[in-house]
Amino acid sequence: MSADLVSRVRARLGDENRIWMNEHYPRSSHAAQPASASADAIARAEARLGKPLPALLRTLYLEVGNGGFGPGFGLLGVAGGFPDDRGHDALALWEQWTGEPPPGHQAWAFPPRYLPIAHWGCSAYSCVDLDDPAGRVVRFWADRFVPVEEDEDEEIQPTTRATFAQLFEDEAPSLTDWLERWLAGTLAF
Repeated sequence: MSADLVSRVRARLGDENRIWMNEHYPRSSHAAQPASASADAIARAEARLGKPLPALLRTLYLEVGNGGFGPGFGLLGVAGGFPDDRGHDALALWEQWTGEPPPGHQAWAFPPRYLPIAHWGCSAYSCVDLDDPAGRVVRFWADRFVPVEEDEDEEIQPTTRATFAQLFEDEAPSLTDWLERWLAGTLAF
């Protein structure tokens, strides 16, 4: 993990982030950068996940802020940190998605190895692979989930249906690469 990368992420948080937050969430309590996560909040998150957070993600939460910065609409926080547009932090989404499928959606099978870390809007999320030492990042397209056995809308063509595995796309080979691309302005939605 690079201290230089963490410093460059922190430097990017200045006025640009506050201006964007105030334009998009003017009445939100998150219009200001969330404070850093506590070591206790990180320990509770790791206990809920049953595995450690990638070292770089852990450092960002502890030293930069509990989400609200980075790619997409901002890194999702843990325990009181920055949420997505529905008020869910990273762990709340992970628990919802890895828990029992909602009624009528038995085909829902979100892999527990993926932790959602950034929201891009339109139900698109970046997720870090907790089982990959480099912290591979994948894009998850939740809005494309249309289980064939549950689809009664004849207007939806078979080509628009996806298996659950097809809802994921490789985004970056590592969390470091993902953040470097964001800093360089080359991480595309």
